[in-house]
Amino acid sequence: MIAEEIFKAQGVPTVTLVREPVSARDANDFDSAILEGGRLIRVIGPSKSGKTVFVMTKAPKDVKILRVSVSGLANGAAMWTRVLATARVEASRQTTDTIGGNLGAELVGKAEGGLPLLAKASAEVKGQAQIALTRSISVTTASDPLQSVIEFFAKEPVWIFIEDFHYASAGLQAEAPEQIKHAAEEGVQLLMAFIPGRSEDVLLTNPDLTGRLLDIQFSYWSTDELAQIAELGFPALNVQLVPGGAKRLALEAAGTPQLMQALCLALAKELRPNAETASTVRVDVTDDLVSKICKAVARRRSDSSQTLEQMRMGPTQRGTTRKIYVDIDGKQCDVYQLIVRAFGMNPPAMRFTATDLQSRVDSLVGDKVANLWASVGHIADIANGKLSDRKTADFPDHKIDFGASLRWVTILDPYLWFATRWSSSEDPS
Repeated sequence: MIAEEIFKAQGVPTVTLVREPVSARDANDFDSAILEGGRLIRVIGPSKSGKTVFVMTKAPKDVKILRVSVSGLANGAAMWTRVLATARVEASRQTTDTIGGNLGAELVGKAEGGLPLLAKASAEVKGQAQIALTRSISVTTASDPLQSVIEFFAKEPVWIFIEDFHYASAGLQAEAPEQIKHAAEEGVQLLMAFIPGRSEDVLLTNPDLTGRLLDIQFSYWSTDELAQIAELGFPALNVQLVPGGAKRLALEAAGTPQLMQALCLALAKELRPNAETASTVRVDVTDDLVSKICKAVARRRSDSSQTLEQMRMGPTQRGTTRKIYVDIDGKQCDVYQLIVRAFGMNPPAMRFTATDLQSRVDSLVGDKVANLWASVGHIADIANGKLSDRKTADFPDHKIDFGASLRWVTILDPYLWFATRWSSSEDPS
């Protein structure tokens, strides 16, 4: 076998398949809840932990999945309207009928619902024809968006997959439980994706959804689990990593098997002149080798270079000149460059308290950097697209979770975190 067949950063691995994304029990519970109906299924886990892929792979071929981001939506009506818009269904009907008769005669017409993915029944429209001759009239009737969702999708082969609920407004989060319960009772299949520890607790504690929730838990992989990818794959290439070598690579994988597969593949390519010999090659995974491999992966696979550059630049300056610091190596840099460097320092971490991050930044300049926390918030806004046109996209970026008053910050995107460590000429310090 060749390295590309063993280490698969894209697709489903075989030789290096350590485990499924969820347990067999959770997978069976998911299937049972779908068959039972009337349940809200929540897939809960960190970013890039396989939630969306799991849902997509569980859907039968005849099922249509509607992915709907509710980030920033104000209320329940906006959420259901977006569901309809995603399916290209309008929450109103316009009908044109040719009628005739005496003044005040009752008219009956047919309004056909336009839905590309389903063949749906027509709705009957009644009114009074206050005319005395034959003519055509148009009647537009507004519909409640929730009722329209129920009308079109109840007991149909459609899953509505709601994402970014933890970034929805407080108004939507307050209204959603009762409306979701009603839709589920009527036969609409709803699924929701969550990042743990955030506003999904609003649903968990709401009595309207008692007994209707099924949680499928995802998590980042442990270092030991990630190391198994290397331990399973390299022997097939006649490569033996020295003890601790697999774990050293795993520390750079951000808890993500996809990234670990990419790191192992890059290492296998680096060793290829010897890896395909008949005799086993023993390899010491040194810091220099890790640096070379990680920088190669950052160049080839990390899609975060533009975001990272914007983070280093910080927000647009408006008249006030930024303070310039001189780091311990004599280089000049501002607070935004220091924060990005601090994210990528050793020991590897994706979540920081304000105290942790302050300590890292201060260590880079040998002095205390003032007003750091506000600048961290600006960097989070930049990474999440809030300071650019990207915030208007249907699926906005949520790469950094900034708990301003809680005094912590988490890099949610493993590839962005990886880029802070390796998308530069400097190694983490």
